[in-house]
Formats: sequence, C-alpha cells, structure tokens
Amino acid sequence: MMKVVQPRKKTGEASTTTKRKRVRAMDEVRTVVSGGASAEQFQDEMKAIPKAQLLEMFHDLGLDQVRIPNGHLLAAKVDCGFNYNQIRKLRRWLKKYGVAVESERVSRQVAKSLLSNITIHAECLPFTVKTPNGTKVDLLPCAYLESLNSAILDNLSRASSSGKLTWHEDKIYIIVRRRSGSRFWGTMVGDRSRWHFSR
Repeated sequence: MMKVVQPRKKTGEASTTTKRKRVRAMDEVRTVVSGGASAEQFQDEMKAIPKAQLLEMFHDLGLDQVRIPNGHLLAAKVDCGFNYNQIRKLRRWLKKYGVAVESERVSRQVAKSLLSNITIHAECLPFTVKTPNGTKVDLLPCAYLESLNSAILDNLSRASSSGKLTWHEDKIYIIVRRRSGSRFWGTMVGDRSRWHFSR
C-alpha cells in the first residue's frame, strides 16, 4: 500500500518545488514496483515511448546535443587542410544539427599547448600570388620550424606517453609529408626512453 496524493494542479501548471516532490514520489513507486531495480525499470519505461516522441522530449530538454571533445576540431582542421574561415562555417553548420564543438579560442589554446616545446619562427616573405590581372609578388606571413627533429621527437614523446606507438624490433618507421606533396621516410631507434632520429 502506498499513499497517493490527489493533485490540485497539472504538472505543467505546478511550481518547481511541487514538480520535485512528484518526481521523488514517482521514483518511490518505481522502486517498489521494480523490486528495487528502479534504474532498469526506468529504462524499460523509456523504451516504451515512441522514438519520435522521445527525440522531441530530448530536444525540449536540451539533451539531444552531441559534444565533440576539445582538440578534435583542431585535428580535423590539420588533417583536412581547412583554414579558420572554413572551420567557422563548419562550426555553424554542425551547430544547426545539434553538434557542439570547441570554440576558436579553445582550438588556439590547444594548439599553443601542443607547440609549447617547439621553436617556431614567423615572418613575412615574398611570394608570387595570382590576381585578376595576372600575378604579383606580395609579402605573406610564413612560419617554419627551427628544428624538424625536435618537432618529431616532441610529437613521438607525447604519443609514447599515451601508449600510441607501435614498435618493430625496437624501431619506429614514420613518414613525414611536406606541404608540396613530397615526403621522406624517417626511422626512430632507441631504448624507448631515449630517441634518435635519422632520415
């Protein structure tokens, strides 16, 4: 036997405090009916709701949003060769479909932390650029690494600490791709705590 209070107002018209009391009362009923397995009972109740109605409920509650962890959008930017303007458009497009991603500020913070151990130089250099009237030489920003070896070692050290390296007879074979499309092979050898890079 359980005491059931006769409601004076519908749930949609009730105060927040009353709604909390009703949630607790329903949870008590669920515990008794399920023999103590209230979580499993609640899952069965959710399964009984039509999918369209369930999705609408999640949307109203703001629970239908997918959150992509920080750093993944930056990885997509690098892998696909997107610029920040394209990333902004992609972020807006994903937002329309309920997918939340890191902000540009967070992406730059992640990039800064990844590059903290690497010396990078930046300057404006003359490049030939296309214009509606032909070509011209213009100063454009350019960045380059002081040491490719140091950058590769730093990247591999972080991968090693994450357990993402595959060793082949105490060697790791890597491919470094240049922006021009060419590439070269590199070999990492060592005792898994000290590195040596050759190419």
